[in-house]
Amino acid sequence: MNSDVWRQRYEDLEQEGEAKAKQFERLESLLRRIVLRLSLAARGLSEPLDRVLERTSEAMRKNHGERELEPLLNQLTDAVANADTPAVSKAKTSVEPPSSDELKAALHAVLGQLELDSSLSERVQELGNRIGSASKVGEMASVCTELADVLSAQREHVRIEKADVQRLLIQVDSQLNEFVGFLRGDRAEREAAAVSRDELDQQMQGEVRELAQSVRSASDLPALQAQVSQRLRAMQQHLTQFKSREVERAENFRQRAERMSSRVEQLESETRQLQASLAREHANATTDALTGVPNRFAFNQRIALEFKRWKRFGRPLSLVLWDIDRFKAVNDTHGHAAGDQVIKAFAKSLSGSVRETDFLARYGGEEFVMLLIDTPVEMALKVCEKVRESVERMGISSGAAMIRITASAGLACFAAGDEPDQVIERADQALYKAKNGGRNRCEQG
Repeated sequence: MNSDVWRQRYEDLEQEGEAKAKQFERLESLLRRIVLRLSLAARGLSEPLDRVLERTSEAMRKNHGERELEPLLNQLTDAVANADTPAVSKAKTSVEPPSSDELKAALHAVLGQLELDSSLSERVQELGNRIGSASKVGEMASVCTELADVLSAQREHVRIEKADVQRLLIQVDSQLNEFVGFLRGDRAEREAAAVSRDELDQQMQGEVRELAQSVRSASDLPALQAQVSQRLRAMQQHLTQFKSREVERAENFRQRAERMSSRVEQLESETRQLQASLAREHANATTDALTGVPNRFAFNQRIALEFKRWKRFGRPLSLVLWDIDRFKAVNDTHGHAAGDQVIKAFAKSLSGSVRETDFLARYGGEEFVMLLIDTPVEMALKVCEKVRESVERMGISSGAAMIRITASAGLACFAAGDEPDQVIERADQALYKAKNGGRNRCEQG
């Protein structure tokens, strides 16, 4: 594989890394704005809390990192605890953050969209539990601050991995150039050997001509013998010099070949490492961490591919949006850990209901999307009904409780003139219709 292919792979990986980094920058910016607004909402609870909130807001506006925010987080926790004591006046304790449930839902949605390194998954899980149990503005602000730090850590992880891949590719490129240099040197050696053979040929022909001339001009046998002996010695000397040059050239080539063989083995080993690294990066970028099914990024890639195939071959292509009914009630009643179990069980049920040629991805939160390949709308509706009935019979164990759920689906089939966004919109409208129609339904859009 030549260096141009490796450079192209690196450029693709670099673009993907930059896209992920920009996503984390946007999410981090959003969380910092949320913290600032929460700080404004909490003003007036107590003077010490107001002072800490002012310093926190200033730090967030200046994009300070974990080292500067950690002491403020501890001070904020203490100030909130003191502000929540019974000594606080009734007028002050009546202050509540606006739209607390909406804020929690927004933060959970942010968590659901994150595609983080596995080393950060436990921190994200803990933050999800804290969001569900948070009842005070200060606690929500603390969660937002920590989530912003998680995003910063992920951005740093992406940067380090990108740098590692770049260093490896530079090394691979250098070794490929060395290999090219070896081939050029081999060609030069072959050319030099050809020149040496030509030189020997000319020398031997010259000696043979001189020998023939000596034979013709010799006047007696002893003189002829002396001349023949002289010419034979000269020819032997030419052959010895040629053999010496060839032996030296062969030894140099052997040494260079051994060095290059070692380099090639090293290159193959590093190539395997790079391929494994690229495979891991691609899996991390396209797999939902909670459920193990493809994520929205993977769906965007797949639907673009299936759309091209549909336009070329015209085979039926159906799209289904799934949503767990009353999922918020599950979180409120059993907790977010149980909610995660429900999402994983739902994803497993959907995965078992599609063929290998079909595609399933987590679209966001408790919503999933299916692509049913070579499946007309009538057959797709039958598939959806079987899936819906299977989910209805399913029970998810959470501690001592057995959670029962239902799901609704919106279906749309690609038609002439469609673009993917139009089909997704029709499926979304059909899902909305199923929800308004009483849930636990499949509707066609």
